[in-house]
Amino acid sequence: MLVGFDKAELRMKDLMESLDSLLCGEGSESLKALCLKLLLCLVTVTDNISQNTILEYVMINSIFEAILQILSDVSTRGQHGYDAVVLLALLVNYRKYESVNPYIVKLSIVDDEPTLDGMGLVVGQALTEYNRQYKDKEDGDHGGFFSTLTSMVGSMFIADADEKLSVQTNEAILLALYEAVHLNRNFITVLAQSHPEIDIPITPITPVLTTPTTPLGTTPPSMDMMNSSELPLDPNLQTSNLLITFLKYSSIVMQDTKGLNTRLSLSLSLPLYLSLSLALSTSPSIYIRAGNLIPRRF
Repeated sequence: MLVGFDKAELRMKDLMESLDSLLCGEGSESLKALCLKLLLCLVTVTDNISQNTILEYVMINSIFEAILQILSDVSTRGQHGYDAVVLLALLVNYRKYESVNPYIVKLSIVDDEPTLDGMGLVVGQALTEYNRQYKDKEDGDHGGFFSTLTSMVGSMFIADADEKLSVQTNEAILLALYEAVHLNRNFITVLAQSHPEIDIPITPITPVLTTPTTPLGTTPPSMDMMNSSELPLDPNLQTSNLLITFLKYSSIVMQDTKGLNTRLSLSLSLPLYLSLSLALSTSPSIYIRAGNLIPRRF
């Protein structure tokens, strides 16, 4: 490291404490966004996260409470919830089978309802956004005779696999959902909580920060849905829940098993199915609320 190994521990301690105070403080939201981006950069500097020695300092100087505070607060969750959930999922996977990971221990005992609900809203809206964009793309491909004719002509020159590459899956959110279900028994109740299915266009969080164009499905969810705490009393409103949203997402992914990205999504979806089955079998209260597991109109 540039600071030297003899001073690395002290410098990293100062850095992590500064990041923690900025994330928990009342400062600029743009600054908080930059703090999360910096942490994501530090976490992902190596292909194998367990070989990233920088994370040793992140384990010692925990920012777990700062992440939970972001997810539990309505305003910060809407702006930074996506990055916070992805960051937490990555930190949980650091040497998870080799040594004691404090993030695993702390996540497994979280029982704060607003925090768990916030995490579920972030994951659910990210998957919902992918499903919505896929539906819009599918509707666009079947928009009429001219569209059908164009697709027929285009399929003669473009391979089907190449065409499907534009539908980018979201493995980071799947990983976060898997870890939440697998590690925390309290999170299983979040799966059955109903929320409205509203197609809200994605808008930039702040005009100052600019991000590159992301593939379909990897766009962070809009803050409007994640800020909602009550279900609007609209008789024509279609409702869903996190479990149904995940099942829709996985059914879309399973339509194409040839692409590398879809195979990665399937490799996460199948263990997630097993974890969900085990969790539901040990949570009879979910079956009492079985009506919530089926999308319906109020």
